[in-house]
Amino acid sequence: TRQILYVSGTGVGKLTLRATTFKEGMSSTYSAGICILLSSIVDINLCVFTGCRGTSTSPGGAIYVSSATVDIYGTSFTGNTAGSQNSGDIYVESGAITVHDTCPSPYFSTTPFQGFALGIVGIVGGSTFSYSCVVCPIGYSGTIPDCTADSCQATSSSKDDGLDGNFYCINGGDVGGTTGSCTCTNCDNGYGGYSCQSTEHQVNGMTELFNKVGNYESTSSNTGNDIMPLGDTTVMAVGEYKCSGTRENCQGSTKMLYTSALYGELKCITDEASCIIDGEDTRQILYVSGTGDGKLTLRATTFKEGMSSTYSAGICILLSSIVDINLCVFTGCRGTSTSPGGAIYVSSATVDIYGTSFTGNTA
Repeated sequence: TRQILYVSGTGVGKLTLRATTFKEGMSSTYSAGICILLSSIVDINLCVFTGCRGTSTSPGGAIYVSSATVDIYGTSFTGNTAGSQNSGDIYVESGAITVHDTCPSPYFSTTPFQGFALGIVGIVGGSTFSYSCVVCPIGYSGTIPDCTADSCQATSSSKDDGLDGNFYCINGGDVGGTTGSCTCTNCDNGYGGYSCQSTEHQVNGMTELFNKVGNYESTSSNTGNDIMPLGDTTVMAVGEYKCSGTRENCQGSTKMLYTSALYGELKCITDEASCIIDGEDTRQILYVSGTGDGKLTLRATTFKEGMSSTYSAGICILLSSIVDINLCVFTGCRGTSTSPGGAIYVSSATVDIYGTSFTGNTA
C-alpha cells in the first residue's frame, strides 16, 4: 500500500542500506521500493527487493534515481513491476548508479551468485544482473556461489511468476520446472501456454488454420474469418496443410499465411514436428508483419518446400516482431534467384531458435 523509502538528499555524507529486504512496496510516483533524489549518495549492500509494484503512472518498481550517486553490491531483485516505462527493477532519470559484480566487506573474497537480468530504464554502470553474496536467493538451495534452483511450487496467488520458485497456473494444471523456468502442464481442457493462460483453438486442416491466423487484411488477398484472440494458442492436428487449387484457404498466390501484429502460439499437437505446412514449391509459407505487444511462438511444425522470389521461402519476419521458433523443421525451402533467403529472413526483428533443424534449403 505504500512506498517504502524516500531519500531526499544525504547532506554531506553517505547513506548505507545493508542486509534489508524491501518487500511489496507500492507507489504511483517514482518507485515503490526506494526513491533516491537531490544529490544523495547511497550504498545498497546485501539487500533484497521483492514484489515492489509501481502502478500505471509510476516509472520504477524497486529503485528510482534522479540526480544521485548509487552503488549496489550483492543485492537481488525478484518480482518487481512498474508502469508504462516497464522498469521493474531500476529507473534512472539522471545521476550515476552502478551495479557491482563483487561483494562488499567483509565478503570481498566471495564470488557472488549471479541471478536474473534486471529490468532497467536509463543508464546503469557495471553489471545488469542481480547478485547474492551471503545466502542463496529465495527459490535456490546451497551455499554461495553454488546455488541450485529448487523445484517450482504451486500457489494460489496470480502474482507468483516463478522467479522465486512460486508459480500460479491460471486455468488448472500441474506446476513443474525449477526456479526461473516454471511451467504448467495438464491444463484444464481448452487451455495451454506456460501458465495455462491462453485458450487453445484446435484446427484440423488448412482452411481452419488460415481462418485462425491469417489476419492480414487487403482488398487483393484473402483474410481469415475466425482469427484467434491475441495471446491465444492455435493447435494443429497431425497432418499436411496445403493450399487448395482455388486458393481460398490461403492468403494468395504467393503466400500461404500472412500475420499482422498477431501474437500467441502456433503449434503442433505433438512435439515431433509432424504437422507439415507444405508450400508445394509454389508459395512462401509464412509472412510475419509485426507481433504487436507480444511474442509469436512457433512450435513443433515442419515448414516444407516453400518457394519465393522475395525475402525467404519459409518464414519472413519483419517490423519489430518478436518470434520464438521451437522444435521446428525447415526442409526444401527454395528462394529463387532474386530471393536472399531460403528458410528464414529476418529484418528489424528479434528471433530465438531452439531445437530446430534445417535441411535442403536454398537461396
